[in-house]
Amino acid sequence: MKPYSIFKILVITLIGLPVLLKAQISERFTLTQNEIVFQKNAEFDELTTKDYSFTEEIGNPQLPTRIESFVVPFDAIVSGLQITSVTKQNIKGKFYIYPTQPPRPLDGSEPPAFVEPNPAVYNSSAPYPGKTAEIISDEYMHGYHIVTVKIYPVEYIPKNREIYLQDISFTINYTSSKIKSSSIIQPEKQSYKRAELAKKFIEGYVKNVSDVENFKNKDVKIINESSSLNRTESTDEQIMQLKSTSAIEELVPDYIIITNEALKPIFQALADWKTRKGVPAIIKTVEQIEPNYPGSDLPEKIRNYLKEAYGKWGADLFILLGGDVNVVPPRMVLGYHSIMRPTDLYYTTIGGTWNANNNN
Repeated sequence: MKPYSIFKILVITLIGLPVLLKAQISERFTLTQNEIVFQKNAEFDELTTKDYSFTEEIGNPQLPTRIESFVVPFDAIVSGLQITSVTKQNIKGKFYIYPTQPPRPLDGSEPPAFVEPNPAVYNSSAPYPGKTAEIISDEYMHGYHIVTVKIYPVEYIPKNREIYLQDISFTINYTSSKIKSSSIIQPEKQSYKRAELAKKFIEGYVKNVSDVENFKNKDVKIINESSSLNRTESTDEQIMQLKSTSAIEELVPDYIIITNEALKPIFQALADWKTRKGVPAIIKTVEQIEPNYPGSDLPEKIRNYLKEAYGKWGADLFILLGGDVNVVPPRMVLGYHSIMRPTDLYYTTIGGTWNANNNN
């Protein structure tokens, strides 16, 4: 075989392989002493800062944490977070940091008893919390791929009662691939109006705002405002045509009403008004959903319909659950004090099964 033929075979083979492009997002975070306020709480020193959360391990030192979110390419495979540098500055003095307490109930019941400092931590010379930054979620939100990082800007040496501020630099490493994951619902299309709403929300949510436009899902077909439904008020004649056909559904609805056949005529007036105002609305009844979608009960069937709607019409659909629990049954979850409570979060999420124990 001639040498150039071998080269040609090699090139063809490489072209057939998926392309993985390594990339990263770098960030630096600093908490200055001017941003910290100390106040006495009994024998303890309580450290507070503006716009920060706190460590959550009950009985351990309560220290500030910062949550920051970053947008990455929609098809990115996040490989981890790398700490590139850490510089520490000691705050003069000795501090007996207040221990984290259990959350207070919001239902007016008695607050939990005070939890004393954990001796295993407070008598230790090991730095607490012992970490600088970590990825706490890698998820899809409003049609964008979002990675959220928790940063620990304060280090405490409990036995010595010393506090250090940390100047932290880190990178989020990822590879970009055109191979679509079967676990990710890939929307087909989305209205221009909802795409812009989602973009504005994400720009106000993430740290790397300049990347939002470049990292959006470019495989979603954006339906421009060429239709009068999406641009201006529709006429009564257009509304009547749409009511007798599935034209809105074939276009891209922005608003879905879930109700039953008995209440459909009542909600039709709302759907017509929404459509007339430029927000295409459709009604889907539980009688239509129940025989046509998989699920162990009606709530799961409704959720599977909404997952299909997301796949057809994209993120940020507005969903109205039209009726009481006898019309649109709720999903019950175990809440505070082990009381079962209804949650509409079940219908607003498309990830996961909500059936971890596999007992339906």
